[in-house]
Amino acid sequence: RAAFADAVGEPPPCSVMVIAAHSPGFEPGWPSSCPARVLGGFPPAVVSRLFRPLSSAGALANSNHLGMRGVPPLYVDQALRFMSEGGADPPPRVADLIEDRIATVSPQARRVMQAIAILGDAVSAELIQQIVPDVENLEEVISTIAERGMVVRPAEGRFSLPHPLFREIVGAAIPAEVRRELHLRAARVFDDREAPIEARALHARYAQDSLTALLLLEQMADRALSRGDEGGAIANLQRGLELAREEMYRGQLDDPLHAVAIFGRKLGDALTQAKNFSDAEGVLREALDVAGPSGTDRAQVLGALARLSFERDRDDEAVALLDEAIETARRSNAHDLVSTLTTTRSAWAP
Repeated sequence: RAAFADAVGEPPPCSVMVIAAHSPGFEPGWPSSCPARVLGGFPPAVVSRLFRPLSSAGALANSNHLGMRGVPPLYVDQALRFMSEGGADPPPRVADLIEDRIATVSPQARRVMQAIAILGDAVSAELIQQIVPDVENLEEVISTIAERGMVVRPAEGRFSLPHPLFREIVGAAIPAEVRRELHLRAARVFDDREAPIEARALHARYAQDSLTALLLLEQMADRALSRGDEGGAIANLQRGLELAREEMYRGQLDDPLHAVAIFGRKLGDALTQAKNFSDAEGVLREALDVAGPSGTDRAQVLGALARLSFERDRDDEAVALLDEAIETARRSNAHDLVSTLTTTRSAWAP
């Protein structure tokens, strides 16, 4: 994405057309000079012709389903399937329409769809079986829902839900404890397969294995910073901070305040590096509040606040905060931290 944004922002000395599509609300990072167009739905007249051969098409054509803004292609697809399966008068919202169709599948099929919703795209039958071992005749179940277009095969032996909205609707209907168990099984399988830490972190989080999720999120943020991906680092540290805050009430971590202080400090540093000074100060002040009146955590957060002040050209404030950080670290016998902070102070105020 960064490479495309660079190419578009500083075009090469030749004629190149770049066309990309993204979902609403996504920020691609392209310059404002790049034209953007919101794709509309099918014109009502086209949809009326599509539904005309069906016996119940009149109810649809004469209803409010065919608005002036056009009809989403997904709605057309699902309404055609709904009516060919014996349904009449499809619901006006595509989400309700998909929900009604899902409600007609067997419990075993619903379990398979839940597993795929949890695991993502292009999932093997073997992996599905490991996540829902109670489903019998898996291939037969998949074939049944594939015939109805509720599962697609993007590659041989791989299965996906047909649209992100399917995943959203199927996932929202999973009971909380069932969801946690599915993510727990997925986390175990992915650990054995040494899957990417991004996938392992996601499943650990939703399996409520907060300690593992926090460790993985911290690794992801460190890797992102090492390759200059400030946005990725900030996103992962924000997830970690949110999870640490949740643990203050959930009580699964021995010391959630320590986790809040760590992720708050690291997020503040990342925001400072990204020149987002206002947000950085808010996060760091929160981390300072939970760090307590003494200790290594407080010294490190004070050091982060000092770096923020230095970046804002508030040199006197930066040095005062750094002096407080050094003294706090010294009282905590954190000798390595004292040495690091002292070196920084010498560089700032020779």
